[in-house]
Amino acid sequence: PRLKGKQITCQCKQNHPNCVHSECANNNEFSRECDQNNCSFGETDCGNRFTTPMQVRAQSRARFVVLEFKSDKYSDPRVGSGAKAVVPFSENEIIGEYIGEVKKREENMSNYCVDIGEGYVIDAEKKGNAMRFIQHSCDPNCELIVRVHQDMRKRAWIRASKPIAVGEWITYKYHSNPAVLQQFFFNNQGCVCGSKRCLKPREIAIQNATPADIDDEKIG
Repeated sequence: PRLKGKQITCQCKQNHPNCVHSECANNNEFSRECDQNNCSFGETDCGNRFTTPMQVRAQSRARFVVLEFKSDKYSDPRVGSGAKAVVPFSENEIIGEYIGEVKKREENMSNYCVDIGEGYVIDAEKKGNAMRFIQHSCDPNCELIVRVHQDMRKRAWIRASKPIAVGEWITYKYHSNPAVLQQFFFNNQGCVCGSKRCLKPREIAIQNATPADIDDEKIG
């Protein structure tokens, strides 16, 4: 769906290195992506741009591999696939765009949905890209960024929130509400991210589950 509203011009001062952590009107108040029409910064100086030619070229390259996800605590293939970095990422670098079908939020949606607000999600189950394999972590190294693009459509990107080394799992927090995580992503069984800061660790290691439990697994 296209959003309606007037174009907002970024008021950031030139002494800001970028807009990522500043009080950028586009970034914080309106969740709009900056572009050449509403921002005084150039493509390489603004941290609130996600679709510059340089970024699109970088995101098109192979930057991670999809493998069977294994954390230090849980190493069972029933956890699902994960994305492991094959190149280093710097803080605030864009990993890639989360692509899928934009749908109204409903009950019993797939595990590959990300919330973009106002009752809509991006569902990557059938028409998504490899970004859907990035696993959840309660102590992630990435964050999900939702912005209104210049075509007035909401889009989502995954951005590094800290430096990521080659060989590290790329992760982000699927939802900020622990109750939502527990109900919709952990199926009320607990989290298997293996982080020391895990909000709700699974009490029994997944590798000890019975065959009956295997059929019920739907960890996102």
